[in-house]
Amino acid sequence: MRRLLPLFLLLFILPLRAEILVVGCNGYIPPYVIQQNDRGIILDILRAALSSQGYQLKISYGSNTDNVHAFNEGMLDVACISNVNASPGAYFSSQPLLELQNLAVTLDTPEVTVNSVADLSHYRVSAFNNATHLLPAPYAAAVSRSPQYTEYSDQSRQVASLFSHQSDILILDQTIFRYYLSQLRRLSPNDARLHSQYRFQRLFDSYYYYIAFHSEAVRNAFDEGLRIIRENGDYQHIMASYQKLLADYLLH
Repeated sequence: MRRLLPLFLLLFILPLRAEILVVGCNGYIPPYVIQQNDRGIILDILRAALSSQGYQLKISYGSNTDNVHAFNEGMLDVACISNVNASPGAYFSSQPLLELQNLAVTLDTPEVTVNSVADLSHYRVSAFNNATHLLPAPYAAAVSRSPQYTEYSDQSRQVASLFSHQSDILILDQTIFRYYLSQLRRLSPNDARLHSQYRFQRLFDSYYYYIAFHSEAVRNAFDEGLRIIRENGDYQHIMASYQKLLADYLLH
């Protein structure tokens, strides 16, 4: 009995192995997800919140469409980008993880005028992947009549398409646009096209990221973890660190 006692106590002393959750994210939405270093605002917040509840993350990168399909088929435990229309059986976080502003971006020329979602039907439109399912219904109806409509998983190519005149209008988050334009300008500093003037037009309300879970228990754990990191300041520290990164990186 004395020999068994230390082994019995070890069950309480040794930490339990964390459960691993497979998380599907789009790897082309910096600074929210930055695939090359497995970081980003979304991933850092997810890790901080769920690690406080005993979970570890394994990130699976794919397009928004592929991730939603894999999540709905049960191949992912968590989806970074979905909604109740795309994943009706999911449990969604009670609080949004992030707020994004999807805008229409055009070159500053009189040839393209967009004041409403309906105006998109007259132009060549490029959007982020799965936009027709993630944006309000009038959007899908408008772009179905567009002379050319393209969705990009790699949003650096989407941004480049505006300045190469392959697209008339881009639909994407303002910060993602500025991040990739800054990246393109750094890679090709002598390309005059990348310094063309552009303008933003707000056509949509803010888009809120609610994380999708298969398990109600894991969703509840995330909600609790998010509450904890907001109270202890970790959430604010993550946001501040990326605000500094953007201030240093983004070109005007």
